[in-house]
Order: sequence, then structure tokens, then C-alpha cells
Amino acid sequence: TAPGRSWECKHLHLAEPDDPVQWARIDADGNAYIVFRGTTTFTDMGIDARVHLGFMRIEGSRDEALVNAVMASKIIESSYFIESDKINKKVIWCGHSLGGAYAVLAAIRTPRPRQAVITFGAPMVVVPQPTRPWWVNTSQVTTSFVHAWDLVPRVPSCALGWGSFAASVIRSSHALLTWGASDKSVGPLGDLALHLAKKHDPDHHRDRVISKGTDAFTDAIGTLAFVSEGWPGPEGVAVEAAAEDDLQTKQGRAHWQRLCRLPDVDSLKQMVDLMGGQHSMGKYRRLVSAQRSDMAWAYPAPRAQ
Repeated sequence: TAPGRSWECKHLHLAEPDDPVQWARIDADGNAYIVFRGTTTFTDMGIDARVHLGFMRIEGSRDEALVNAVMASKIIESSYFIESDKINKKVIWCGHSLGGAYAVLAAIRTPRPRQAVITFGAPMVVVPQPTRPWWVNTSQVTTSFVHAWDLVPRVPSCALGWGSFAASVIRSSHALLTWGASDKSVGPLGDLALHLAKKHDPDHHRDRVISKGTDAFTDAIGTLAFVSEGWPGPEGVAVEAAAEDDLQTKQGRAHWQRLCRLPDVDSLKQMVDLMGGQHSMGKYRRLVSAQRSDMAWAYPAPRAQ
């Protein structure tokens, strides 16, 4: 919240071996914020690295969403819903990075009568299904902040359109993830980067699934809010997509062209510095706080479901 505004932590759930999703309930301005922690531990990194799709049942419905199966399984096992069921005010699901992914999945799985979703640098975790009520309702209340060329909101699916260059970008990013480790021993974070590089190589399309004869790609959801230092204000682009989109069709979508284009730089090092170095929550916090007066549109009004 802004300086001077009061808030209260109603509940804090620390990560446990059998429940790695750490979250807190913060009440402020008449709303209840369910805040999910982003990638912090080696367990979180392992969850980030495992990318395959599966169906998640939506509470109170017979409908299912096709989502990142590993992250969804953690949300299903999480205790957050016990607290959210007690809330009789507007719920705002939010989080950075992996936490943002959890926020989207929680909003889809356990929708509230009044809710909104705000994410910061969250990866793609949902396959668009624009004819389904859960997609329509969640899209209308979701804002996903993207800091300039931050790599994380662009994976896994954008990388499929980058061809072999994607592997080079992600593999080279290990330098930003290793605390100065040597090339021969890059450490757990470097191993994660190399693992992701292999997954995004065009010969290893493990981040898509064959569903009813169609290649299904994860995508963003809601409105993308691009922010960056030196910009006059945020840029909002609505996500318009369909489950049956093939890669060529996706590349023609307006939001995809804005999100998945590559920066115009002279070297791979500059590319890595840009795309790998703009993900910190500190940078998101500073930019969003500085530009908040210009982005009332980025905080969606609640919608009854």
C-alpha cells in the first residue's frame, strides 16, 4: 500500500516440505490481499523448471482449465483456500514471478464473488480457452505487469518463436544466476538455466502438449501492463488468444507481437543483461509505485462470478 495507509497481516503461512507455497493475507483499504511468495528456494526453482500441462478442476464447477500441471498441483495442495473461504470482502490475488503464477491459478481454481488478480513478472501458465466462463471472468480482472524486457513473463511459449536463439539467450543467462560460479561448476541456479535452455531448444518442445490433435501453448491472461524506466507511463495491451492457436497464429496476435518481440541490441551479452536483469521485485515495486497515478486502468474493478 502507499505510505501512510494502514494494513494488517491477518495470516502468514510459511512454506513447508509438503506445502512449498508460502502466502500471506494482508487486509488494507477494505480489501483482502492474498500474496504469494515468488521463487526463493531450490524447491521453488525446481517447480519453475518443470513445464508440462494438465487439467485443473475449478471449484464449484464441472469445468477444467488446462494449465501448468506442476504449479497447479502445488496450489491444489496449498492451505491458502482455508483462509480465502473466510473472506467476505474483495480478494486481490497477487505475487511476483512464481508467486504471480500461483495468484492466477488460485483465482481460476477458487474464484471469489469479488476478486482481482495483479501479477509482477509472472510466467505463462494457462492455455487460453476464451469460450469458457473461467477464462472470461479471470481475464476481465487480471493485470500482469511486465518490466521492459524481463525474460520470465515471456517463458515458456515466446521462446518457441525465437528458434535456436532462445537456447542461447536462456543458456547464457546462467551468468546472472550463479553467484560467480565457474563455468565448470555453475551451481544449482546455473543448472536450472541450462535445463531451461534445453527445454526451449526447438528440438525439445516439452512446454507444449498435444490435446485433441492440437498443439496447445500457454499464454498470458488479462491485460499486460508494460512498465519501464524512462517511459512516460505504462502501456496496456489486452490478451486475445484461443486454445486452437498454432504458433504462427499466435505470432500474429497484437499482445504476442508486443510481448514476444526481441530487443534491438548488438550482442548476446546485451540481450542477456536486458532480459535476465530486469526481473527483480525491487525494480517492479519502484516502477509501479512511481507510475501508479497514471495507471488506474491497471487495477481492475471486481466482477461477480
